[in-house]
Amino acid sequence: LKIAASLEILSEHPIGKAIVYQAEQMQLSLYTVEDFKISKGKGVKGVIQGEVYYVGSKNYLEELKFDLPDDIFKETELSGTIPILLGNNKSIMGIITIRDVLRVSAPLLVDGLKKRGYKSVLISGDNQLVCNTIGECLDIDSYHGELLPDQKLEEIKRFKKKFKGVAMVGDGINDAPALALSDLGIAIGASATDLTLETA
Repeated sequence: LKIAASLEILSEHPIGKAIVYQAEQMQLSLYTVEDFKISKGKGVKGVIQGEVYYVGSKNYLEELKFDLPDDIFKETELSGTIPILLGNNKSIMGIITIRDVLRVSAPLLVDGLKKRGYKSVLISGDNQLVCNTIGECLDIDSYHGELLPDQKLEEIKRFKKKFKGVAMVGDGINDAPALALSDLGIAIGASATDLTLETA
């Protein structure tokens, strides 16, 4: 957790902020990170005490040629949690799981939109099984997971061709391009990044 938080404190992603928050609650002193790099919608990389570390999604570490046994992820994905991986020298050091907590007002909002004739769609960078769980709980019309920022942008383009107007709600840096293209961009939450707020 200490290594992951040391990297994620340099990121503006809401999941990264959750990892840093947990490290702060445990009063962990973080490492100094050099050569920090963000792969948008995927993860982060940095050097700590001369060693390279990666923190990110399953897809991100697969792209980096890490060996990821599928059975490790089945339990986390089926439980609706988001697995975040920490790796070093092509081996997995640990998995941090995070669960999205639905706001109390979320079902009321979606129901209210439906009654007024609006369609609701979830487009997310999270695992598809997590999106399925949230989408089913909220009775959302359709839900699409594991999307990168440019794929979210393509979804907004598609919606704009199909519907009269498109509003988007987002909180992370990965949402900024899609927020900018939507007819109405709404940045929400304490985790909304400066770029997201400026774009909306």
